[in-house]
Amino acid sequence: MEKGRTAKQLASLAGVSVRTLHYYEELGLLHPARDENRWRRYGEREVATLRVVLALRSCGLAVGEVKALLDADEPAVLKTLAFHREHLLTERQRIETLLATTDTFIRNWKDMKNMTDEESFELLKQHCIERFEEEYGEEARQRYGAAAIDEANERMAAMSQQDWDSKEALEQAIKEKLSALLPGGDPESAEAAELAALHGRWLRMHWGEEAYTPAAHVALAKGYLEDERFVSYYDMPCGAGATAFLAATIEHALG
Repeated sequence: MEKGRTAKQLASLAGVSVRTLHYYEELGLLHPARDENRWRRYGEREVATLRVVLALRSCGLAVGEVKALLDADEPAVLKTLAFHREHLLTERQRIETLLATTDTFIRNWKDMKNMTDEESFELLKQHCIERFEEEYGEEARQRYGAAAIDEANERMAAMSQQDWDSKEALEQAIKEKLSALLPGGDPESAEAAELAALHGRWLRMHWGEEAYTPAAHVALAKGYLEDERFVSYYDMPCGAGATAFLAATIEHALG
């Protein structure tokens, strides 16, 4: 009796196609032996490898990522999975935002076709404020007080189109500078201080000049590290460790 399973037997056992097994072999994920008739034979080692491959693929990892993890040690695998989880959370938040926006369009489609640009802009601001309240409102009110959050929402609602565009452009500039500084960057450098200043300008647009203080800015940055949503918000577009780097930069510049 030949040792090992045939491709058809393993495919049936694993719930995949024979072509999938051949594809994994082409990529170097599986290395089946060959019997005297040159038929593939999958031993226990290949079965175990396939089990790991399918488990990682079920998490949503790309085949290339899976291949890199097969020979990695446990800390590297867990680190990759943790970062992947952050990506999924960010993606879920993005999808939820898209769903909410779509729902808004469905509810207001007839009216929106006849809206002026000013009316459309007001609807956009309203939607953004509602999304903030849904995602962060309760926690923000507990940390900063209801009055502060209400004032911030009122300030957002009162923004002109020009102010709103400036806010969006400033947020993008922060992410771009953070991305540029992150690889080997020094949170105590002059460039990092400029990043902290940009972030301070962005906060003032939300909080107002009177409510802003350096101490509150530092406290907010430290709070980012305690919430995986904020970690993902900066780490995903800018790179792993971006949120920690931003917090260190702000603390050095203002602490």
